[in-house]
Amino acid sequence: MILCHDYEKYKKHIKFPCIVQEKYDGLRVRVHVYDVPSNYINQPPERYAMMYTRANKEIHGYTEIRNILETFPEGTYDGELLYSGDVRQTGNGKANRKDRTVEDEQGAYIVLWDYIPHGLPLAPYIERINFLRTLIHRASIDSRYVQFAETAYCDSMETLDCIYNGFIEDGLEGIVVKNYNLMNPDGRTKDCLKRKKFYTCDLVVVNMLPGEGRLCGTMGALRCTDSTGKLLVNVGSGFTDDQRYYWWSSQGEEEHIIEVKYNQIISDKRTPGLYSLFLPVFVKIRDDKTEADSVEEMRETCVKLKQN
Repeated sequence: MILCHDYEKYKKHIKFPCIVQEKYDGLRVRVHVYDVPSNYINQPPERYAMMYTRANKEIHGYTEIRNILETFPEGTYDGELLYSGDVRQTGNGKANRKDRTVEDEQGAYIVLWDYIPHGLPLAPYIERINFLRTLIHRASIDSRYVQFAETAYCDSMETLDCIYNGFIEDGLEGIVVKNYNLMNPDGRTKDCLKRKKFYTCDLVVVNMLPGEGRLCGTMGALRCTDSTGKLLVNVGSGFTDDQRYYWWSSQGEEEHIIEVKYNQIISDKRTPGLYSLFLPVFVKIRDDKTEADSVEEMRETCVKLKQN
């Protein structure tokens, strides 16, 4: 499964012309489409479509989506499972629910952006994406259930910036930039970059959560709030291992203000009236500040930046 590097760090690796796609906000999925030979003579094989999460957990159900995917050629398809009209937290919650019902699957659809054929040499991404576009745009494909990723072909940095700004103005999360010759490594590649809109704020650290797994014995996340107490968020990304050890060894010794970058302010679905942050990332300690920002100030900053 292809994973992206950060655009700002690796944009020098972009080779024009390139491909620009919408950065979707759903559940990352792989779909394996394959044939199983029939037990009966002269009977054609049966085709199946199996869906898996990024963590290799099988996703059951979604009959309408599977019925369409089972008409596709054998191979592995990459994309995201989304819900019409749902925010990320609600849609992904439905998809991950163990006791998911047929009603929970209403409005679900899959957006695809890559195809890896089985048993054939791997072609450059530009050839794979063009094949997938033709496949999905066939008249028989019901776009309520299977869609082709919003894709543009870009020939300059100026055009790329224009596409990105248009997506942000439409309220979308950002873009993914892919080189034509992108292959399919099992991990991150500099031929695939994600560019997202981020804002920054200063929050006060009120607690710490312990790390798990590899991070056991260190800080896993910082529990932070704004100056009004109306926003509460766990910040668990952006730290080096040394920083995690520092926080864990000095916990409670003093109050810290930290700078956090984030994608957007969201409502806490479990606590009415409380806010949180989507995609919070630690930036640095603000020793020069003694008071956190308020959620109202953060909202005003977001509005001003969107207008610029």
